[in-house]
Amino acid sequence: MFRAATHASLMAVSLLWMAGCDAEVPDVTASVYVPQTIATTTSMAMVPPSDEGRDAAHRHDAPPGDGASGADLPADHPRGPMDGSAAASDEGPDAPGVDHGQTPDSPPPGPTPYAVGPIHSPITATVGDHLRAIAATAPSLNDDLFMKIGASGTVSPNFLSCFSGSNIDWALAASGLADTQAHFLGGDAAGGDPFSRQTLAAKIGMSAGWAISGEPSPIEAEFDALDGPRFALVAYGTNDMHLGTSYQSALWGFGSKLQLLVDTLVSWGVIPILQTNGARLDLPEADRFVETYNTVIRAVAQSRQIPLMDMWAAMSEVPGWGKSGDGLHLNTYPGGACIFDEEGLDYGYNTRNLVTLHGLHRAKLAVVDEEPALNPPPPRDQRRRVAGCPLCRRRHPVRRQLRHKRLGLVRARRVYRLRQHQRPVGARGLLYVDPDDRHTATFHAP
Repeated sequence: MFRAATHASLMAVSLLWMAGCDAEVPDVTASVYVPQTIATTTSMAMVPPSDEGRDAAHRHDAPPGDGASGADLPADHPRGPMDGSAAASDEGPDAPGVDHGQTPDSPPPGPTPYAVGPIHSPITATVGDHLRAIAATAPSLNDDLFMKIGASGTVSPNFLSCFSGSNIDWALAASGLADTQAHFLGGDAAGGDPFSRQTLAAKIGMSAGWAISGEPSPIEAEFDALDGPRFALVAYGTNDMHLGTSYQSALWGFGSKLQLLVDTLVSWGVIPILQTNGARLDLPEADRFVETYNTVIRAVAQSRQIPLMDMWAAMSEVPGWGKSGDGLHLNTYPGGACIFDEEGLDYGYNTRNLVTLHGLHRAKLAVVDEEPALNPPPPRDQRRRVAGCPLCRRRHPVRRQLRHKRLGLVRARRVYRLRQHQRPVGARGLLYVDPDDRHTATFHAP
């Protein structure tokens, strides 16, 4: 079992590298459906530095205030930090005098790494510019609408629908979230609102591949039904794990389909907001692979520089991972799914709803309100640690050892040579994986 999980980690980090910081963002408009509400072909405006030889075609304590603050939870809060920083700052991203732009001491411009730990990925000046560039390709889309894409957790009436009513307790919610709720409530989602709408792009038991299959596909049908939403909440991975002969064999298909789904949305001018998944208490064998699948989700989000909500990090602070009796689906506070006090946030859907609204809030600040940056650039050492692939750490002593031991064991750690059928397009050399830490890997060019 350990051997299988280690091999799956290898595959995850291989795909992670393929979708990593330096991967080219493909122009998928030549081969994907263009909705009827967009008259011209669109493509991504920012392309991270590409690798030569890569084939682009294959590729969360204040009550709600005036909405001017994007500050997140304090560092000592059980749900924090919520933003993309390693710890919450005394001054929020909207505090006067805080400049999150580039300075002479800032790291060079480039794709922003998404570190493990914060519930929300950072929206730096680079990421913010990129998100606004995506939106600029389709200015006619509705900035007050989002579409929901997923499976049973998205179909559930406990997900977001409570924001359509008045049974909301903002006790531990960040300031500004009530204004964000009002913003999206004002959107016309085919005669309703996007919170309570029964989306055409979510179905019980479905996977990422289902969302992009058929003519029209579910995401096409929902996009056209909403007349072009600006944002999309995407939640997959749980059902995708069961689409292969093993959890590890299903990983590759999940990664490629999630990439295609994201790239399709981006080509329409839609901002996808991805989320990772919490632990699985129904199947211990599947639970061993959840973090590996989450690594792939993080890799896709980082490579496309789009928002990521880490539900694993959020749910890890909830008793029993916020699961209901089946160990798979989330539970809900009896008083309502939008009760955000200490008692309410001990339940799964309450926590997910708050995190999701906060994710929409941050995306709205960056794209609609055009906030230059919600988070400062990562420190240089963090950028070096994850350059080339998210969640990677370079260990220089090990790298020196590898020069002498190109293959074999290095202190009980395995070094794998990527065979041709395992190698992502454009990848070369060795991939070092620490089986004791599935988040640690280094790619070594020859």
